[in-house]
Amino acid sequence: MDLEKRTSGPPQEPPPRRSDPEGCVAAAIRVPVRIVVLVLVVPVRMAWDLLVVAGRLLRDTVLRPLGRALAWLGRVLFVWPLVAVWRYAVVPLGKGLAVLGHVLLVVPAVWFHTWVL
Repeated sequence: MDLEKRTSGPPQEPPPRRSDPEGCVAAAIRVPVRIVVLVLVVPVRMAWDLLVVAGRLLRDTVLRPLGRALAWLGRVLFVWPLVAVWRYAVVPLGKGLAVLGHVLLVVPAVWFHTWVL
């Protein structure tokens, strides 16, 4: 490994910097494009950003609490009554029908099979 610099040939100089990197055609195109961007794009973008901020504020302060309230109201009006009807009406009725079917169908069939056949 060589730790010293070797100087072979003259030192290279960086290329000269030009003050105007593009020509007049590029400048003639760039100025109208900047005007169009300043007149059309910037106001539309600012209006869009304002709408986004207003939408987020509306979502966080109005729509999310309203949605939670509607979800709670839906549970109170629909879910809880259906659970109560299932728990206190359908299940006992089903158990009663099961006992009645057992008494009216299974017990006579077992008796018939045991004593008659």
